[in-house]
Amino acid sequence: GELDFHPYDSWTITSDKDWCTFDPQSGDKGDNTVAYSIADDFAAAESATVTLSIGSDNVSFRISRAEKARTFSITDAAGAAVSALVFGEDAKSHTVKVSGNFEWELPVDQFPGWLTAPAAAVSGVLNSESGLYEASLTLAVNESEISNYYESKTATMTFEALDDLNWSADLALSHTFEKPAAPTGVLSSTLGTTI
Repeated sequence: GELDFHPYDSWTITSDKDWCTFDPQSGDKGDNTVAYSIADDFAAAESATVTLSIGSDNVSFRISRAEKARTFSITDAAGAAVSALVFGEDAKSHTVKVSGNFEWELPVDQFPGWLTAPAAAVSGVLNSESGLYEASLTLAVNESEISNYYESKTATMTFEALDDLNWSADLALSHTFEKPAAPTGVLSSTLGTTI
């Protein structure tokens, strides 16, 4: 935004919060226009105290910003929220839509060995209509590897925010593939009978 004012002397303007900045921060008497900007950060609602000093006089006022919260969702084809996926003989793949109001990614190392991993991290792409970073993600059992993971039933994939190393979201994964049972019964041959 902009502030227009007509001071009687030279002036300076300051804020007690670094998310509220002014350009220019000082000037001479007469007609002045100062551009101000509010950082678009994910943060709680907060107010900044702004001080306009003209000559030896000070005028203070407050500028407030609303809370900006992160939104992140994983949904199925019907739009229902997904927090866990189960893979089995009848569900060897799942497709989900991942969406957030910030840049996010799912690193390759988050794919368990029993799922087919992409060549590079999966990242959200900005949808200019919604303003969200979105991606469709198909998770599929790695048919050549699943036999090595019959006992490893669970895994967790962690999505990361590119602008905040402290933020993450998890998606729980599990599989119901069972280890083939050893043959039982009586085997016979011309050489005799074995149990």
